[in-house]
This record gives sequence, C-alpha cells and structure tokens, in this order.
Amino acid sequence: MPDWEPMNSKEQDTRPVPAPRLRFPGFVGEWEEKKLGQVCAVLNNLRRPITGSQRVKGDYPYYGASGIVDYVAEYIFDEPLLLVGEDGAKWGAFEKTAFIAEGKYWVNNHAHVLKPLNSPLELIENYLSMIDLGPYVTGAAPPKLTLGKLKNIPIPLPPTLPEQTRIAAALSSLDAVIAAHQSKQDALREHKRGLMAGLFPAEGERVPRLRFPEFEGAGEWEEKKLGEVAPLQRGHDLTSSQLVAGDVPVVYSNGIQNHHNTAIAQAPALITGRSGTIGKLHYIESGPYWPHNTTLYVTSFKDNNPKFIYYLYSFIDFTRFASGSGVPTLNRNDAHAFITSIPSLPEQTRIAACLSSLDGLITAQGDHIAALQAFKRGLMQGLFPAAAAGPSTTPETSE
Repeated sequence: MPDWEPMNSKEQDTRPVPAPRLRFPGFVGEWEEKKLGQVCAVLNNLRRPITGSQRVKGDYPYYGASGIVDYVAEYIFDEPLLLVGEDGAKWGAFEKTAFIAEGKYWVNNHAHVLKPLNSPLELIENYLSMIDLGPYVTGAAPPKLTLGKLKNIPIPLPPTLPEQTRIAAALSSLDAVIAAHQSKQDALREHKRGLMAGLFPAEGERVPRLRFPEFEGAGEWEEKKLGEVAPLQRGHDLTSSQLVAGDVPVVYSNGIQNHHNTAIAQAPALITGRSGTIGKLHYIESGPYWPHNTTLYVTSFKDNNPKFIYYLYSFIDFTRFASGSGVPTLNRNDAHAFITSIPSLPEQTRIAACLSSLDGLITAQGDHIAALQAFKRGLMQGLFPAAAAGPSTTPETSE
C-alpha cells in the first residue's frame, strides 16, 4: 500500500501561465500551473495524534498545525517534509501556513504532511506561505483546510528544475540571513537578562554581583518598600463612547491601542497590566497620556531615575502579587509592601543608561529583521507569477 495518495483524473490539469516580473538570467519560457496534489505526495496516513496525557517526554519535536507544540520520546518521520495547517492554523498571506519539518519528528492530525515529487521543498513552502489560503478553508467550528481543497490549490512552476532550484536557493539563502539576525537578537536579549541578574541584587541581598567601577565600594543599596519608591495607581475609565479622537495615547494593559483628545498624566510613564497581563510593562519617554483602567501606573518616581525604575520593575517578578480566582488581578497592597533595594541616583542613572543602550541594539536588530522580511516578501511577489484565483468547483477527493 503506497504511503501517498495520487490525484484522480479530474485533477490532472496543467495550464501555462505568464512568467513572473523578476527572473534570474538565462531562464526563458512560460511557467505552468499545476494542482498541489500533482506536485506533492500526501503522507497524512502516517501522522498520528497523541493526547497530552499519553505523551512520553523526549527530544523529538511534536508538530501541530502551526509548528512545534511539544517534544516526545519517539518519532514518525525522518526526512524533510512540508507541513500545512489543517485546522487551528492561520491561512492568511505571509502567515507561515506552510513550514518545513526536518530531522526526526512526530506530526499530529492537525497538519497535512506533503512530500514534493519533483520540485524543491523550499519552493512549494514559500509559495504557499506567500498566498492567502483563506478561500480554500471551509467550515466555522473549527474552520478547516480539507485534503480535497489542499490538493486543488494551484501552484505555478518554472518550466525547468534548474530554475525552480535557483529560486528555492535564493529564498533559502535569504531565510538563513534572517535567521542569523534573529539569533543575534536572541543573543542580545539573553545577554540583557544575564546583565540585569548581575546589576540588580539577588532577593534578600543589598549589593549586586556586578557594579560599575565608579561605584565599587559605594556600600549597600538602601532597602525600601516598593510603595515608597514608585507607587502604583489604577488607571482611569474611558469607554468607547467617551473616546474622542486626538493625539493623546491611551495605554491599555497590552499597550497603546487608541488615542484620545485629553490627557490625565504626563510622562515619563511606567504602566503595567492590572489583570491578565500582570508583569507586562510599558514605558513612555515623554508627553501626555491616558492610563486606561485595565492598567496600573506609577504616579510618582519619588526622585528616582524613571528608566531605572522601569528596569527594576522588569527585574521583579510581579506575578507573585497576583490574587483572585478566574483572571488574576495584581494586588497593589502586596506590591507596595514588597521590599526592594535602591542605589544612589548616580548609580541608578548609570545602570539605566547601560540597559537603555542595550535595548537600543535589540530594537535596531528587530528593525533590521523587519526590513529583511519586507524585502523577502517583495522578492517573493516578484519571483512568482500573480497568485491564481480562488478554488475551483472541482469536487473534493476522498480524505
């Protein structure tokens, strides 16, 4: 019994399509459009779900609709294959609907498993990731990209394998550059975490492990209650009917979501989620703002360096102050009673400047990654012909 499902005769249609806007030198001729089921074998019959309670923890990735969801002790596949979300996925353009799994791994029943027959894996992955697969998704509870619809997705292909390989190699090379920059950003973030662990005293201690030379021998930090350092107050109500469009940022528990015409507070500002997003911090450098009632905000920095307080709050685990059933709420009284350590203002300023500089590097790295990703999107749109229209009315094959 074969481990893949061939298309039926009604699906074996191929048509010429115009060449894309961008083309590597030396390649000519029209492209052709085939159905995905002609281009790939389907290995869905090999995948198997394992309930959470039955999984044995191990080193092998356990894939679902959008990527790795766990690690298990055994594997099903041991070759690079293309996974496409069947249900519980995102199917919009550039939402990484399709992704490659490599090495040894397991796949559950929420991802289709495809093996290209005569085309590079990366070529099919990039095209499926580029287009909007929403028109091929059916149902609502939950929505699903059925096998029949999947196999009938039209795929434009260059007329020769060398051209297919050239496009796949170019996009893979760009992916490698993006991944390298993402790794650099991850390394910077990890360095920042380690640096903060050294620049702030461990809980119960009053001298940090790392200290700038000018502050060595400066003595212990001063112990204070958090409420004496940077007290918190609940934000203010602002319903949608009260909101008047303007230039004043309205800060919610998950960040700036709206703008109002009136301010009730002035930056520098430090805001944290009051419930649901406890410990998520937002810092506003300058200007007026409106803290929404889903937040808690610092009403006074008590002559401390505001940016240092931001990093101090980042270092403290605020989830310890959560209380209540259902959606936990940050208990202000508990937070205010927490004992912390504070250095002199000059040392605060030195620490804040150091960490701000590192944050600048992390942000710049993120901007560079975003620019590379935007460049890749534009390149893909030029290297592939315009996406075909939505699905045809061809009856679905049996699943």
